[in-house]
Amino acid sequence: MNEFWINFLANISADTLLAIAIYIIVTQPSERQKQKRNRNQSMGLLKAEILVNHHRAKDYIKTLSVLKSDISELFPLRFSRGAWNALKDSGFLASIENPILSYLIFRMNESSLVANKDLRRYEIAIIDKNEYNLDKLTNIAINDTKSMLTILERIIPMLDYVKVPAVEFEGLFPEREEEVTVANQVESDQ
Repeated sequence: MNEFWINFLANISADTLLAIAIYIIVTQPSERQKQKRNRNQSMGLLKAEILVNHHRAKDYIKTLSVLKSDISELFPLRFSRGAWNALKDSGFLASIENPILSYLIFRMNESSLVANKDLRRYEIAIIDKNEYNLDKLTNIAINDTKSMLTILERIIPMLDYVKVPAVEFEGLFPEREEEVTVANQVESDQ
């Protein structure tokens, strides 16, 4: 009877070890591929947002440089933070391995908040026809947008390896089709 239990335990332990080894071999690569795919998609979304903001910053600086220019067509196009917020909430941003890239991305978010606020103040001054503060607000908006542009230009080369996901608007947002086209052109030029 003693021999029966020894053989039984030997067979069970061998089968258990074999099952664990097969489980690890089968599931591990697929999990790594899934994590890599999710990481690439997240980085692609972030890069797309950065390229769009880069385009917007250049447009704002060019338009604001003209004295008392009307930027009403640019008013709805604030610096975007949607991908940043989604990735922050998912915990992805904290998992970026490059500390310089992480720092610059966090600075980009802070800079976009400040630039959006100052662009809004400029917009209100234009609407209210407040000539007194307009020059001061123009300079502040230009400086904050230039700061944002500087940060974005430091981030973009760090994301050269990232592919931007293809976006099909199909006429849903005609005012933004030009932005996406520009972002896709910038991506293909690099």
